[in-house]
Amino acid sequence: MAAMADDIVWHVPGRGPVSRDYRGHAEVLGFFGHFMQLSDGTFQLRVDDVLAKDDRVVVLCTTSARRGGRSWSSPQVHVWTVKNGKATTFREYAGDEQTEDEFWR
Repeated sequence: MAAMADDIVWHVPGRGPVSRDYRGHAEVLGFFGHFMQLSDGTFQLRVDDVLAKDDRVVVLCTTSARRGGRSWSSPQVHVWTVKNGKATTFREYAGDEQTEDEFWR
């Protein structure tokens, strides 16, 4: 949390149970706890590449988890805005948003 602004806005797209905007440290921590609980702690993120320019950081990554006997993996793009050394916004772009939404249900 030290790398995030107190008023960070964390956007998760889609229509699944974790999809929405989270604001501030408490809500973002709650988001992490919720999807880790849904995946029984199996969620993983592999960073494939990082691109940065000025106040924008783009992370190409692959996320995966197991849940209820099912496995899911997806390429994603994470876009961060950084100001004064702190992340102020995070936006996730899922490789297959519909499959991700279905997995978390």
